[in-house]
This record gives sequence, C-alpha cells and structure tokens, in this order.
Amino acid sequence: MADCDPEDSLLQAQYADLQTYLPGDILTKVDRTSMAVSLEVRPPLLDPELVSWGLALPAAAKLRGGVGKRVLREAAAPLLPPALLQRRKRGFGADLSGHFRAAAPEIRTRLTGGPMAESGLFDLQALGRLVDQHANRNLDNTQVLWNLLVVEGFLAAEARLSDMGSAARRLVA
Repeated sequence: MADCDPEDSLLQAQYADLQTYLPGDILTKVDRTSMAVSLEVRPPLLDPELVSWGLALPAAAKLRGGVGKRVLREAAAPLLPPALLQRRKRGFGADLSGHFRAAAPEIRTRLTGGPMAESGLFDLQALGRLVDQHANRNLDNTQVLWNLLVVEGFLAAEARLSDMGSAARRLVA
C-alpha cells in the first residue's frame, strides 16, 4: 500500500487487493474450480489496460453513496436488468448444507470416531448431536461441521505421518 498515493485510501485498498487478495485467494479458487471441471476461464475485467484505466479514475467515479463499481454499473445498465445491477454483493461460496445433510452418516462416523476420538479433545456425543441437529434441519451447523471436518482431516493426516515415521524407524532398526 506504500507504493500508492498516501492521500487516496481507496486506491491503496484496490492496490492491496490486486497484489494479495486476487492472486492469493479469488483467482486461485476460480482457477482450481474451473480446472476441476475442465473449464477454461478468463477474467476479462483484469485486462491490464482496463485495470490501469480503472485505477486512474477519481474516487467519486468508483464509489458513490457506499455503492462500488459505479462506472461498471452505469456502463452495463443498458444491457442488464436493474434488479441485477442493484442487488447486494454475493460471494462465491458453495452451499454445503445440503451436502452435509446427505452425508450425515459418514460425517457422524468421521467426527465421532478415529482420530477425533483418539485425540481426547472432543465430547463425541456433542459432535454427534451437531450432526443430528443439522441432518434433522433443527439448526444449520454447516460452518461448525466444516471446521470440525478440517480438524478431523488434520488429525487423520497427523496420524498417518506418525504411522509412517514409526514404520520408517522399524525399517532402519
């Protein structure tokens, strides 16, 4: 951000996004997701000339009344319905809640057995209740279940590495 005009905080934030968030997060996710389904994706709004032009615009042309992408919205207005141009920003997140309901038995097994049980860190009955509440639509525990599955994956990988180390020590001995 120090490479930008210190008087223009909007330009500083945009520069930081171009240097970090886009290549390290958004573009990486788009690239991996598109490759997974053999889809070629091009981000046309990242054309270097267009980006330079957009960065050179005054802040008032980029943002008005808390609404961003003002110039882009105005340019697209003749082509897109107003409801699309005026709706709130939405992310690219996948809705995992349905997948987690469908896979509830497998998730319950992963979260209440194996490495999770062996770790001694969790109340296994409480983990089972979280899965049941989600599967029965009593609560949306998608985020909690996702976080727990990440922990379970880490513990499982750690256990595999430990087993590999033990096997290697036996081979050397």
